[in-house]
Order: sequence, then C-alpha cells, then structure tokens
Amino acid sequence: MYTIEEKALAMVYFDLEENTFLRLPKERFAGFIPPMASPKPSADFIEKAFEAPVHSPRLRDLAQGGKNAVILVSDATRQVPTASVLPKILKELEEAGLSAENVSCIVATGVHRRATPLEMRQILGDGTGSMIRIENHDPFDPAKLVDLGKTSLGTPIYVNKKAYEADLRIVVGKVEPHEFAGFSGGRKSVLPGIVSETTIGVNHRPEMILHPKATIGEWKDNPVSKDMTEAARMLGVDFCVNILVDSQNRPTCVICGDLEKSHALAIEKVAEGTSVPLKTRPRIIVTTPGSPLNINFYQSMKAIIATAPIMAENGVIILYSRCAEGMGSEDMLLPFEKGKSVDETLAFLFGNYRIQMDHALLLCKILQSGVRVIVVSKNLSPKALEKMHILSATSLNEALETAFSILGRDESVLFYPCPQRTLPYISEDCV
Repeated sequence: MYTIEEKALAMVYFDLEENTFLRLPKERFAGFIPPMASPKPSADFIEKAFEAPVHSPRLRDLAQGGKNAVILVSDATRQVPTASVLPKILKELEEAGLSAENVSCIVATGVHRRATPLEMRQILGDGTGSMIRIENHDPFDPAKLVDLGKTSLGTPIYVNKKAYEADLRIVVGKVEPHEFAGFSGGRKSVLPGIVSETTIGVNHRPEMILHPKATIGEWKDNPVSKDMTEAARMLGVDFCVNILVDSQNRPTCVICGDLEKSHALAIEKVAEGTSVPLKTRPRIIVTTPGSPLNINFYQSMKAIIATAPIMAENGVIILYSRCAEGMGSEDMLLPFEKGKSVDETLAFLFGNYRIQMDHALLLCKILQSGVRVIVVSKNLSPKALEKMHILSATSLNEALETAFSILGRDESVLFYPCPQRTLPYISEDCV
C-alpha cells in the first residue's frame, strides 16, 4: 500500500490507497517508516486465546447460569475485526447454555454517528449477522441510561441501561496507541463507548486532555485512562477480548480474559511491536492516517497528533487524506471561528467546551509548540483550514514547495504513513 522506490536521482513515494505519489530529490530524502510488519499467527490462535484466558475462567464457565449476554462492539471508525472472534464467543456461550437468541450486540458509538445497517452487518460478519441482534448505543436519551455514581475524579457515570441489566457483559476491542487515552481497547468500550454525552464531556474536558500524562503510549498514570478504567469497574465487565492487528487490519493476536489484566498484557505486546526509535527530530514529515481514519478530518487529525511530539522546533507536518465526509465535526471547527488567534481559541474552548472539540484542543497545543501543518485534501475547504491556522495545498508537490519556502530548500523529508499505529520516540537527545 505504501512504498518507496529509487529512480535515477530521485526517491518516489507511492500510496496506492489514496492513489497519490511524490517524487523527491535523493539528497532531500530523510527516510521512510512504513506500517510495521506483524508475525503471521498460527491457524488456531483465536481458539487458543479463548482456551487460556488471562487471569479469568473460560467464557463458557463465566456464562453458566446466565439468561442473557451483551457484547459491546466498536463502530466503523475503529475498524475492529469483530467478526473474526464473534463465532468463538457464541460457541463459548452456547456451551454454557446461552443460545444466540439470548445474545445481543451494542455498538459502542460514544457520541459518534450511529452505525448504518450495512456497517452493522460488516461488524457481525456473514457467519453471525443473522443470528444475533445488534443496536446502536444512544448517549443522548436519559431513559436508556443508568446512573452508577461518580469516579474518584468526579466524572458522573451514566451507562447504557441494557448493558447494565445484562447477566453477562463482554467487550471486544482493538488495542493500539491512542492520542490521549494512551491505548485503545479494553475499558474504552464502556467509557466513552456506552456512556452518556455528559459522562464523555467530563472525561474529555480540557484539564484532562491537556494533562502531561494524557498522551499517546501513556496509560498507567494517565487520568483519562484511569477514569475510563474506574467506569468499567463500576459497570462490571465479565470478559474482555483484545484484538491486535497488522497494517492491513487483519487480526494477528487475541488476548482475552480479565478486563484489566488482559488489556495490560495486550498493551505490553503492542508497545513491543510498535516502538519506532528516531535519532533526530524531523523537520518535514509527510503523513496520512490510512483507512478508516481518512474518512474525515476529525479522525485524520490523529496522524498529526501522533507525529507532533517528535517534530523539530518549527517543523512542518504535511498531511494528505481523502476525507470523503469532510471535516467530520462542526464542533472541531467552531472554536476557531470564535477566536482569531490560538490563544483566543483556547479561551473559547475552556469556556464553551463540547466533546468533539478535543481535537481542536490538541491542535491548539500543537500550534503553540511552533509546528506548522499543511493539508492536502480535495474534500476540505481551504477557508475552513485557514481558520484553523492550517495551510492548504492542492497536491503533495504544492505542499512540499510550501514547506521548502517556510524552512528552506536544503531540508530533508521523512515519509511516515499511519504514525498513529506506532509509538515513535527520540532515541538520543536532540536539539
């Protein structure tokens, strides 16, 4: 999908998904970091995971005596290969006497848009699509929520009523680096997955997201993650299925069992396989989020957030992304419409914060650090990007020329697609 080729005195970068390329003089080439390869799993790796769950009885044993079960699954923006493990989950439940008609799935949308019927069928897969019920979580209807009290950080936990009333609660998620929760998967199926808009708003508030430990790859001392874990404890999750994937989003490993212990082991494995050491801080990075995050700019921002911490002072990030659904969040743009400067935008954010303003908050943090951003996308308005203090370009060539005009033509370029799936760090002290 992403390749680099040497041709004559140039290096040519190709992205087959976005159908784009960029030719660069060889002397300006700083490197190429492709999505990391994963070892091929054994044919029965899913079966083995369920046979030996982490710090937990087998799912079939946990389900004994239960009358019904709810499985929390991720929405389409997360592209979790849920269908790969659902048949095994249903088999385990059947062994305990729970038939498919007593099992339902809840799409843990948080405040994302509702999953479409087609997306629901894709989540369940051909094998189970007609066997079990599936519905979207509704974070806005109080009648469909239950008050569980507050976490130690003061977050009110209003959780999906159907999940609360189930005899057995199972979560299925994908574990990978996350921009402010440290890592995805595990407890995130509850918060933000199936809680109220109010709960998410408090958990995602500026003071939490701007905490120095609320960052990619950090989870043990991360207040956002701690809050999520407490919410999951308050609800009670009986069994957790953590999926690790390769660059093509194919499952390579499943670690299941106890919510916290299986998730911690999955995080450890992800961290081992995704760490990317860099000896110098890049001055120019060309990046893209890949599918499914290239659906809109709100999701595509994750590639910018992932690369910003490793950038050299006043460096330039060039992001290209299809963004077929445009900005993806009116709330992300609104703060920039209310403030002409970054400081004015931040003042508006702290006084008028809403959930999907989280990436506006993180963008302000990046801009304050001196990093410049250039975006290439035919589906985004240049005027809207300008309001966000982002430069726009109609092609990668134009974006690169703009970067050279800012920093000078002697700068080198690092190609780094899908950085949000990795944990880049500087291996030596850099200026």
